[in-house]
Amino acid sequence: LRQALRHMDKCFQKIRQTLQMDSFSVLVVHQGLFSNDINIIATGV
Repeated sequence: LRQALRHMDKCFQKIRQTLQMDSFSVLVVHQGLFSNDINIIATGV
C-alpha cells in the first residue's frame, strides 16, 4: 500500500508540474481519487 501511495505521489507531482495547478487543487483531486480507491477496495469491486 505504501508503494502504491508513493507511486500516486509521483504521478500527482507530474500532473501538478504539467498543469501548474496550485497545491490546494491537487490536494482536493488527490483526496477524491484516494477516497474512490478506498471505496473500491472496501466493496471488493
